Amino acid sequence: MEAKREISLKTVCHGSRVMTKDQGKALDAAEFASKQLELLEKERLAEVAEVSDAITLYSPSQLQIRGLALLNLVTNSVRTGLGGKMYELQF
Repeated sequence: MEAKREISLKTVCHGSRVMTKDQGKALDAAEFASKQLELLEKERLAEVAEVSDAITLYSPSQLQIRGLALLNLVTNSVRTGLGGKMYELQF
């Protein structure tokens, strides 16, 4: 199994600029937000790949144990409301 390493990002906000303590360099707030969005997208893609691999490797009951699936759900009712359809499920 791959060893996990902990990464710490310490930031300090000064007005519309963000300064990282590790690098001591000021970032513009827009640059910081752009970088965070880029990192979040990479994280999302990694999680999608991880779940996709799990779906192909594990049985439904093993997926439920890992918190990735709910088995034996039954739809009791479906209503259309403010925000879309609402499903009432029973398991």
